Amino acid sequence: MKKLKKILLSGSVAALLLPALALAAFNDLTVSTDVVLSVGGNTVTVSGTSAVIESMSVSATTITVALLPGSFIEVQSAGKTIATNAPANYIVTDTCSASTATLKLSSSISTGSMTITPSGSACSGNASGNSTTIVSTGSGSGSSGGGGGGGGGGGYTPPAATTPATPATPATPATSVTSAIPATPATPASASLPTDFGIGAKGGNVEALQTLLETKGFLTMPAGVAKGFYGALTRTAVRAYQKSKGISQTGYIGPLTRAAINAELGASAPATPATPSASAVANANENASFKRDLETGSTGDDVRALQAYLNSHGFAVSSSGAGSPGNETTMFGGLTRAALAKWQASVGITPAAGYFGPKTRAYIAANP
Repeated sequence: MKKLKKILLSGSVAALLLPALALAAFNDLTVSTDVVLSVGGNTVTVSGTSAVIESMSVSATTITVALLPGSFIEVQSAGKTIATNAPANYIVTDTCSASTATLKLSSSISTGSMTITPSGSACSGNASGNSTTIVSTGSGSGSSGGGGGGGGGGGYTPPAATTPATPATPATPATSVTSAIPATPATPASASLPTDFGIGAKGGNVEALQTLLETKGFLTMPAGVAKGFYGALTRTAVRAYQKSKGISQTGYIGPLTRAAINAELGASAPATPATPSASAVANANENASFKRDLETGSTGDDVRALQAYLNSHGFAVSSSGAGSPGNETTMFGGLTRAALAKWQASVGITPAAGYFGPKTRAYIAANP
């Protein structure tokens, strides 16, 4: 699996970037302060204290970006128009005056590729020829006035569409689970890792893992930081350990990695796969209900079971409220899609698009 690296551009390294520069990965580019670019013979400033975007490419005349939920990007020029082909509901700020033109794009959902085209024309209105636009990002529509202006450098490319699943026949109610409710899990012994886990996991399993990684020279815990939480530092160490064992470097503690670690911890046999969470068993038959594809907008007990699976494998749908561990819902929304996409990327399923299709169902069936 390709390892993604975060790239941080700060004011101390801001420079004029050459045409055809491309930066792309999952939430890959963070603009922590002003970055100056030369595009189409014009100098523009990309700024924001917390702007995180999925990808950005710079050609001789345009800037092409794709946003993920919660992302934004702001571009300014000195009184020169800035055109865009972004849909109106992604445009937060669109102003143009004799001294400054500002275009800010933001979204609460994933977007496709959007083009920003700095122009050499002096401002005589807004960047795209509309009155100032203030919208609430997401699925709602923004408000705009005025007639059309300059083009945005090509048609807007929406996110790749997924083939809608054929409506499924309502699932047969799950067999009573009164006799199948799992017992309260015992505190894991430090000599073996009984379950799969990854980013966000806490407890004795994580502590045992970190201790082993330290003894093998793959991890150095920062001074004053207690063991027991699986964060980015631990994931990096796990990837290095997986590489040393010839295991796919996902940074996730799956069956192969557990077997290797348990052998070093002295476990006599591979651990038994994790039992589904109590909430999943109580509300859906997690081991038998994944009989259809799921996507944004799907509803049903199998959606609840999917959320329970993600929550129990270190990819929480939500940290609190609806979708959080013990509060799974029957609605497949944006949070479920985002958590599913991250999990798919961690286990090497492509594309990691947050669509629950045949590949994902087959993987979960083999790795309950």
